[in-house]
Amino acid sequence: MIFGKKLYHSTSITSVKIMALMIIAVLFLNLFFQTLGQEHFLIFLENLNLSLKDASFIHVFDYNWNYPEELILYLVTILIPAIYYGFIRGVSFYEKGIVVNKGLPFFISRISFEDIESFQIIHPKHLVSITLKESEDEMLFTVRDMNRVLAILDQNGISGKLSNRELASHRAPMKLVVFFLIVAICIAFIQYSAVLREIFR
Repeated sequence: MIFGKKLYHSTSITSVKIMALMIIAVLFLNLFFQTLGQEHFLIFLENLNLSLKDASFIHVFDYNWNYPEELILYLVTILIPAIYYGFIRGVSFYEKGIVVNKGLPFFISRISFEDIESFQIIHPKHLVSITLKESEDEMLFTVRDMNRVLAILDQNGISGKLSNRELASHRAPMKLVVFFLIVAICIAFIQYSAVLREIFR
């Protein structure tokens, strides 16, 4: 389905971006310091005729490059998803419709403006809900420039109103934040326990 020229693309709101960057940084530091305490890393240094006090970031990186189990885990489960969810994924407005990317390829929704009955502003700055004509399904998504979104919807003759559902205003981004926190805690535990090192020994 082709919707014409892209008019506006909105990624995650600022709070989600900050949370993603914090998780990336904290778990990278955790990987760094956890590596320093590993017995295998000390043996790695001994083979280089170095002691722990001589170890630098380059040595830690070189070690994880040669034994990449935990580095791969960090890249696949933290770095790539955090960048994708925080800075790439989002909603795109075109001349004839909307493409909503909820995270995975099979979660992408393509909606023509002709199929939209109405919209509601759930949060005055970040959250919009649209209602489809035939199914009357409701779809929520976050935006960073509410005025731009409202202008596009108005140009396509879609009516809307301000919703009174105040409690729903922050649920969508908060679900993503909670998800990242749970994953981060699990990965931190795996890094700390060095379980992957034992599995691949």
